[in-house]
Amino acid sequence: MLIYEVRLSVDAAVAAAYRAWLLAHVPDVLATGCFTRADVFDEPPEAGRVRFAVHYHAPDADRFARYEREHALRLRAEGLALFAGRFTAERRVLTRAETFAP
Repeated sequence: MLIYEVRLSVDAAVAAAYRAWLLAHVPDVLATGCFTRADVFDEPPEAGRVRFAVHYHAPDADRFARYEREHALRLRAEGLALFAGRFTAERRVLTRAETFAP
């Protein structure tokens, strides 16, 4: 299992519209069949910016690679078209090394 993390920093002036778009966008990403679930997190704000993080859970590297190959550009383009220059996105892939439970 791996987590595809997208960290977003959004201009506060468009943050409400961006959040509404994001909450509609996440189900579109899940509809690709490449991820089993997603979690959206609010992060502490920074000067004039609102921050979010999204964790998409992929069952394996092949499924994530399919997302990157077949879907990522199309899905990213919508946000860029609507909010060009008003947000930044940082992406990384986390691979589970260990799991602990009580």
